[in-house]
Amino acid sequence: MAERYNYLIIGGGIAGTTAAETIRSQDGAGSIALVEAEPHFLYSRVALPDFAAGNIPAEKLMLRRLADYESAKIDLYLGERIESLDLGAAEARTASGKIFIFNKVLLAGGGHPKFWPQEEGALSRVARLRTMQDAGRVRELMEKYREVEWVNPKLGIKEKRRGKVLVVGGGLNALDLIDIFYNAGFEVTVLLRKKRFWEEHLDERGSAMFADLWKSRGIEIFFDSEVKAISEALDSARVLTDKGDKIIADIVAVGVGLERNLELAKSCALMHGVGIRVNEFMETSRKNVWAAGDAVEYPDLYSGMDKLSGSWSESFMQGKVAGFNMALNDGEENKPACPAGRRVKFDTVFSYAVTHLKNHIALIGHAREDVGIEAVARVREMRGEYSRFFLKNGIMIGAILLNGQEYLGKVVRMIRERRDLSEHKSNLADPDFDLNKI
Repeated sequence: MAERYNYLIIGGGIAGTTAAETIRSQDGAGSIALVEAEPHFLYSRVALPDFAAGNIPAEKLMLRRLADYESAKIDLYLGERIESLDLGAAEARTASGKIFIFNKVLLAGGGHPKFWPQEEGALSRVARLRTMQDAGRVRELMEKYREVEWVNPKLGIKEKRRGKVLVVGGGLNALDLIDIFYNAGFEVTVLLRKKRFWEEHLDERGSAMFADLWKSRGIEIFFDSEVKAISEALDSARVLTDKGDKIIADIVAVGVGLERNLELAKSCALMHGVGIRVNEFMETSRKNVWAAGDAVEYPDLYSGMDKLSGSWSESFMQGKVAGFNMALNDGEENKPACPAGRRVKFDTVFSYAVTHLKNHIALIGHAREDVGIEAVARVREMRGEYSRFFLKNGIMIGAILLNGQEYLGKVVRMIRERRDLSEHKSNLADPDFDLNKI
């Protein structure tokens, strides 16, 4: 028998949960279903590295309890995956056979760890860090291989050595994995498929500063390399690269990115480029269909370019905007009364800050090279500080800061104000100039 709802939210992460709660704050009577493929209530993906490292217990990850959904009158369906969506019939079906009939729907399914075929060769030693289950597995592998017994081939006797980990990838997820294992005392090796670190964000000097940071910690780096094959021996994983290098590791930690959940969007012709296309109101091209979170491609109001979502704060704000706009009274028949009002826009400057090996890294706005974008860098060697600012027609649209966190707020304000900085390019490049004076 089909369940009927005013609002169907597909995805119970931060975007979907925030949308459901925002709808309830605006519409006290409309029925809401929240369908989540994972078996957990909302938890903090931002805190996963701390949980994986053993710094916090599992209960500290949890952001919602059953009582929170019940008090908000949100019907929660955990461990249920929507496998088909018919917008014409306003009907969704789960893999277990449940049927939902809806008036309005939000796609907030997020993503899952990108498929990495090489891991099949050593499944028992491969670690990821995208879900709560992944983080728990990292903890188990760290405990198992923190100290390893091996036979010294020269002496023919058993000895103990610290564990070895190979981190594959160079994104933010990979940086978290490096931190976790390095701080736990592991011998860390990093393998990157690009010729230098973050070449789309940094110039050669900036990339070199990160390489120097790793080398100063005794971390070995293989650039311009990919894993060709992995085999599992009794005492380790044996990794062969496409360049012929052979790496021995107890754990292979994979940080190769996110695969967005786009199957439903593709089946409903909601795709544009590489994500679900939405406007500034988080509306898709179909009436009564919204989208928010990692799978969304939205128009960045500051750079004028299409952008994929990529941070927890973005997903939170998108969920809030989508939920508010979904709940607006737009004249539907038989719709419970809710406050009338105007649609709100998603008007947020992307920012993501992380601490890596005791160094502060911040990505703000559109912080990458592109056609029509000019980049201005400045370096303060003695402080280990590197900044690179991205300008479009003289207006700042993004920045990347290494140990320049004191300027994060200033940069966000300059982007929001759309200030013309054409006359300040020399100041931006001057390591001795105080950016707060602009």
